[in-house]
Formats: sequence, C-alpha cells, structure tokens
Amino acid sequence: GFVFAVLALTSLFLLLVFLGPATRLPVKPQEVEVFHDTRTQDNDYEKSNLEQWESSFYQEIPVSFERDFIRGSKTATIEIIEFSDFQCPYCRKAQYSLSLMLDRYPDQVRWVFKNFPLDKDCNESMETQLHELACRTAVIARCIGASDPELFWLFHDAVFASKTLTQEVLDGISVDLVRDKKTFSECVTGQESYTLVREDVEVGRSIGLTATPTIYINGRMASSYDPELLSEIIEYIIETNGEV
Repeated sequence: GFVFAVLALTSLFLLLVFLGPATRLPVKPQEVEVFHDTRTQDNDYEKSNLEQWESSFYQEIPVSFERDFIRGSKTATIEIIEFSDFQCPYCRKAQYSLSLMLDRYPDQVRWVFKNFPLDKDCNESMETQLHELACRTAVIARCIGASDPELFWLFHDAVFASKTLTQEVLDGISVDLVRDKKTFSECVTGQESYTLVREDVEVGRSIGLTATPTIYINGRMASSYDPELLSEIIEYIIETNGEV
C-alpha cells in the first residue's frame, strides 16, 4: 500500500511538471442579444478581458451633454458609453453593472446612454423583428426626459425593473413621471425624439454594432458587462492615467 501511494504521488508530480503552470481559462463570451453579423471577427478567447479591451479598435463616438442622457460627473475622465435596447433582457443585467460602477467610482466615471433598439421601426439593420416595443420605448424615454434628465433615468430604471415590457407597463410607468400630458403626447407623436433615436442607431451601425448591450470604455469595446471586468478596466485606466 505504501509503495502504491508513493508511485501515485510521483505520477501526479510528473503530470504537474509536464502541464506547467496554470494558465488563465478562455473568457466566456458575454450574454448579448445578437441580431445580425456581417463582420469578420477575431475571437481570441486566450486573451484576458482586459487585454481584449486594450487591443480593441478605438472608436470616436460623439457625445453631447445637451443631447445625450448622462449619469455621473461631467468632469469624469472615464466615459462609459452603452448602446442599449429597453426590451433586451441582457441590457437589464448591464444597467445593474453600470450603476455599480457609478457607486464605486463616483468622481471618475460617467455613463452615457445610447439607443440601439432591435426593432425594425427605427433600426434598418434589422432583417427580422425582434423587439416590437423597443423603438416606441426609446422615444417615450426621450420625451419623458425632455423636461428633466433625471426623469429619463427614473423611467430607464423602472423599465428595466419590470420583468416584461408591455404597453400597459409603459403606460403605468409614464403616468407617474409625465408632468405635462399635452406636451408629452405631442412629443411621442412628433418626429424630433424619433429622429434622435435614429441618430443613435446610425452611430451604432457606423461602428458595426451587432448586439445589445454593447459597452465602450474610453472609446474601446468591453468584451463583457460583468462588474468585476468593468472594474478591472477602470482600475487599469486610473493606474495608468488613461494611457493604452
């Protein structure tokens, strides 16, 4: 018995020597709502999430404090841009992670919301209809936030807190937030907010978006919305003073 145990331990030792030091497991792709992909992608899962972010192509995404809905400090040096769909279940998870980033880094981070509804009503990329209420919800959100940006974020949080999105749910959330029913009704049926939603979509299309949520941190795409990954990137930017 003793000899057998020694042989077994020796075999295990030789096996560990042969395998060498442990390597990081390939990163699991994030959960996203994918609609169509015509790009050639190099999915190098041997890279860490941080390495994937650092090596991703830099995108110049237009942001306006007057036009866009932004949470966090205007003087923040770390800008997180999220392309989202109000009817996307994974966007619900992402908004929790992004809220957590604002809590962890209140002075260093700001969160910019961009619409990318997977809805043929305002997204010409869609070959088939996925989310039939997504465009309408995006327009309603903009109309509610027109008088006060904080109302947009209250609507945003309430929609993502809902388990399902229906017209009845939208009506129930809106009635609590709309201050001027006439102005709101004219906004929803008008073209201005719809045009602004489509502008977000066109920006997304121009940089090759194929899924929601898609998150950019200082112009580079994050491979996941996992809060620990986002923190890893943010900590890296803080430590390196933004140098990539």
